[in-house]
Amino acid sequence: ATGLVAIYYVPGAGSVALSQPADLDYVGNQNVSITLTKKSPGAAAWTTSHPAICVVNSPTDSGVNAQIKGTGLCEVSVPVAQAGGYNTGSAQVSFNIAKITRSGPSWDNATITAAFGSSVDLYEKLLNPASASAYSFTTSGTGCIVTGANLTMGNAGSQCLVTPTLLGDSTYLFAAGS
Repeated sequence: ATGLVAIYYVPGAGSVALSQPADLDYVGNQNVSITLTKKSPGAAAWTTSHPAICVVNSPTDSGVNAQIKGTGLCEVSVPVAQAGGYNTGSAQVSFNIAKITRSGPSWDNATITAAFGSSVDLYEKLLNPASASAYSFTTSGTGCIVTGANLTMGNAGSQCLVTPTLLGDSTYLFAAGS
């Protein structure tokens, strides 16, 4: 028998998988190891979606360190090039970097005494304060008014409760004091 025989080559699937890091609390410049498992000898091209949260550090064909830069969702992707009889492949992994919890502010002395109509700088009454702009103050009762960090005494003989709060930012959570 005579005839033509055609042989077709179909590349194998570019199977790619990444290890799943656990969610973690923020520690600046911490490295989180991510392991790459692949069949293809093709080169891995690592990327992150949000460089303000994490960046690729020390990439290799078998893994990478995601270096923590901020809080939020760190998303790491890796496409793998076609090579050695395997098609391209890709994988993505994500993990959360949580803001840091800290202790709320407290007063240097639990009682603030001031004359009717006078003002008190609440920032000066805090125990070990951070920068003055890092706080807010709320009141309950009828004996005072707070504007910014200034407490104005009113209603002679009345009491008021002032609660300091250490404000949050991109790294830290709000922390209510007492």
